[in-house]
Amino acid sequence: MKKAASFLLAVLIAAGTVPMAGNTSAEIDMNELPTPISSDTKAVKSFKESKPRLAVTCEKPDSGYMNWEGAFAEVSLEWEPVKNALYYNVYKKVGDYGYKLVEATFDTNYSENIYKFTSYRVTAVTFTYDDEMVETGFSNTVHASVSTLSSDETAVKAFKKSKPRLKGGLQEGSNRVELYWKPVKNALYYNIYVKKNGEKEYSLDASLFGTEYEDYVGKSAEYCITAVAVTDEGEKVETAFSNTVKVRRPRPSNHGGIDIDAGEGVASEGSEILEETDDYYDSERYAENTEEYSDAKESGYKNAATDPVSTFSADVDTASYANLRRLIKGGDTIPEDAVRIEEMLNYFDYNYVQPTGESPFSLTYELSDCPWNKDSKLMMIGVQGRDIPEEKTPDSNLVFLIDVSGSMYSDDKLPLVIKSVNTLMDTMTENDRISVITYSGNERIVLAGARGNQTKTVETVTGMLDANGCTDGESGIRAAYELAEKYYIKGGNNRIILASDGDLNVGITDTDELVKLIEEKRESGIYLTTLGFGGDNLKDEKMEALADNGNGSYHYIDSAKEAQKVLLEERNSTIYTIAKDVKLQVEFNPQNVKSYRLVGYDNRRLNNEDFENDDKDAGDVGAGHSVTVLYEIIPADGSKTGGLKYQQNTGKNSDEWCTLKVRYKLPEETKSRMISAAIKGSLYSPAEKMSTRMRFACAVTEFGLILKDSDYKGTASLSDIKKLLSGIGSKIGCSDDLEELVRLYEEKYGE
Repeated sequence: MKKAASFLLAVLIAAGTVPMAGNTSAEIDMNELPTPISSDTKAVKSFKESKPRLAVTCEKPDSGYMNWEGAFAEVSLEWEPVKNALYYNVYKKVGDYGYKLVEATFDTNYSENIYKFTSYRVTAVTFTYDDEMVETGFSNTVHASVSTLSSDETAVKAFKKSKPRLKGGLQEGSNRVELYWKPVKNALYYNIYVKKNGEKEYSLDASLFGTEYEDYVGKSAEYCITAVAVTDEGEKVETAFSNTVKVRRPRPSNHGGIDIDAGEGVASEGSEILEETDDYYDSERYAENTEEYSDAKESGYKNAATDPVSTFSADVDTASYANLRRLIKGGDTIPEDAVRIEEMLNYFDYNYVQPTGESPFSLTYELSDCPWNKDSKLMMIGVQGRDIPEEKTPDSNLVFLIDVSGSMYSDDKLPLVIKSVNTLMDTMTENDRISVITYSGNERIVLAGARGNQTKTVETVTGMLDANGCTDGESGIRAAYELAEKYYIKGGNNRIILASDGDLNVGITDTDELVKLIEEKRESGIYLTTLGFGGDNLKDEKMEALADNGNGSYHYIDSAKEAQKVLLEERNSTIYTIAKDVKLQVEFNPQNVKSYRLVGYDNRRLNNEDFENDDKDAGDVGAGHSVTVLYEIIPADGSKTGGLKYQQNTGKNSDEWCTLKVRYKLPEETKSRMISAAIKGSLYSPAEKMSTRMRFACAVTEFGLILKDSDYKGTASLSDIKKLLSGIGSKIGCSDDLEELVRLYEEKYGE
């Protein structure tokens, strides 16, 4: 139904019609961005004088019931955008009270319902590059009112006489009453009065804006209506009563249905009786769980004689561990595919030795007994990335791409995203560039090219974000890359940080199609890091795939503490890449190894020929980050077979169990480099002499095998995990977190 004719109630201080620019275009003009301004006196003065031009329209609702606050009108404000404005403040005055700030908005429009005569003004706000807020002067003033009638005595008298003409009646075969009437000129709303079942007095049954009304009757009822207007002085004026419409339900011709004589609300034989309840459906509490995880088959044992080479991509994601912590704390079912043991391992810092020389990596390796399989040995490999001293970190161009769709409304989503952004801002400098883009149904650039030390600016604009609408991640991703390219820093750290639950439902939503989009963009030298938030609808598969193919890493943020770990304590490894397309290859010696099994990395496996193919994408490693790998190994009896390196010699490699190769590219290079090391059986230490870091890695792995209910969990148990963790304490970072999580798991799920 179309709205009733709109009537303009604006009183513009300056004469003339103000043309308005809309905010609905899907195209973003990269030459007209919400950027801070220079702190130069001239620039500040110019902005303060560029106040908005404001217009208002006011409409009465065309249908629906009047709410408890009384008669209202729908007010819509619009204004022209102001150059360099980051947002706008809307001020209003009701009655004789002064102006108060009622809204800060990125839009160039504002709407609300009003109940009294109201005046409005708007200002534009920006920040200088020195992080000082600047606000323009007030716009012109506009006024709006619920008034529909002049307070002139003649007009009021005429309205009182213009009573409505009521029509309608009882619908055949039902107890539903339908009433309707023609609109009364100048009426704002209508009062419906009714007498039911022989009552002596009329009572007010409803007040509504439309010209139709529906009711249900017991035995009988009488209806009449009045029209109500509000004068420009705020006085309510009501017409005389309309004509009366009477309805009476006929007695049924058979014994089924409702017996009218039994009285309203009493059902006779044959009626359906519905049980009454005070319960209601809580959409949050009973929200369907639609979380999605990638499906990858767990690696089994490989015969070292026939399949001696194992090749896979490095993985420095840590999302799985933090997400499992969230599931365990909530006592939720743990999906098998949510357990990625390599991400659990790589969540922790094993204090590997830092690299020396030109290579960005050091290699550490150990051999010992496998705690959960007495027939196997265990090999641990540590690849440690070089950390970057604070004074040598490159300047950063960061684009925060924030999901503000309706699914992000809960406290563990958008509010936590905002805290996370502000946590990272504490580490930025004036040489860094910060931009913020939001996306839901449409993308919006809310800040472009601010300096890294503009913490107040970023806190202000992110603090204004709220969650609503659908999720069009595709358009947001495209806009983020375009903005990152605009502020690209040559030789710097150019990165998009996507914060979302991954629940994309508009535009490209298929994971494979999203990956193609990211693959198109990654050659630009812009990295993509993803931060996952929230539960119930977490699309873990999409978030992991975007990071993996965007030359970045994926982390899950379940708390402000985790945000501090990922974005403050481990900032360098999260946002500074030291090597890209990092691949590992292990060739086993069948003289000493009968079979082997790679633990985890199930969706990171590569074909052996991919190792030397520089066009094949692989994982990227951040500054100071490490990659930890475990192999279960069943030793051989020493017999020889023909084949590769270890099958082409007569004994000089007889103590070697395998050769480890690591291939990588430096961030600015396209040709890979390689380092390698031979791992010998002489490194073996029995379980009682296992290093602290290996004991801890075993505890993490056993826990993962239990959570995954792995076919290879062997004798893994919570009691064994607790023994492995005993005495480790602060020797491994965050080890106390694992101990607490194991305790909590035992408490909630049992052994």
